[in-house]
Amino acid sequence: MCVLMCGLTTIDISHYGSRPPRPNEKVAARSSAVDVGGPAANAARVAACLGVPTRLATCLGDGVLADLARNILTQYHVHVLDIPGDDPLPISSIFVDDSGQRTVSSANNAGRTIAPIDDEQLDMWLTDVSAVCVDAHLLDIQVPLARQAQRRGIPVVFDGGSDKPGTSRLLPYISHAIVSADFSFSHLNPADYALAAQSHGDGPIQAYYAGQLTEISVPRVSVRDTLGAGDVLHGAFTALLPRHDALTALRQAASYASESTTLLGLPSWLHTLRAKHNKD
Repeated sequence: MCVLMCGLTTIDISHYGSRPPRPNEKVAARSSAVDVGGPAANAARVAACLGVPTRLATCLGDGVLADLARNILTQYHVHVLDIPGDDPLPISSIFVDDSGQRTVSSANNAGRTIAPIDDEQLDMWLTDVSAVCVDAHLLDIQVPLARQAQRRGIPVVFDGGSDKPGTSRLLPYISHAIVSADFSFSHLNPADYALAAQSHGDGPIQAYYAGQLTEISVPRVSVRDTLGAGDVLHGAFTALLPRHDALTALRQAASYASESTTLLGLPSWLHTLRAKHNKD
């Protein structure tokens, strides 16, 4: 069995320095890095590093950036289901300051034309899948995918990093909703989901499960880089959900997300995670 992540992939250009530039100012970064990014791609890498066979349905397209993303994802043993689309792969520009907080600018998939996927293709994607995660960045694909998964009894995890137009189309087909503080929780009726949770940075996660509100503590760590922590939360939760109850999976995922902030750059932590898994 495997998990399926569906959504956004970007190329991230990250700069690390004391603070981001103010308007009309240049600052010198201490270091820079180029990596794959996007909530779905990062979640897929996390699941793969936990030893779970992982598929990623995303739109890479053609060109140098797409080839770079494809090569990086292949190194993590993520099986890419490339959805045809126009325009180059989106680029995210990121600045991480000394406190580990990040500033991000990204075009996401805005303006891209994505080819439709028929039901037969969706059925193939869902073969031997034990959990799906969607991020509302490819709604025209994710709505029918989530509907098909729901019909098959496959859990569908919603990564609600922020409010996005059209998200309401997706919510009826979600089984587990995990959203950030930037997402309006009022859009959700907790009773509609097996789990509905909202993260608050390093504060406790508020989780509605089995008719009760539960607080899940986030382990305190020395933070160096928060970029991708939310993606780690969703990727780990989706990977763990088929083997654990939802609260146990969420607690473990929160621990992984917290750990991921202790190293500079998500690839550094992913390398550590993969090495630990292989050792175990």
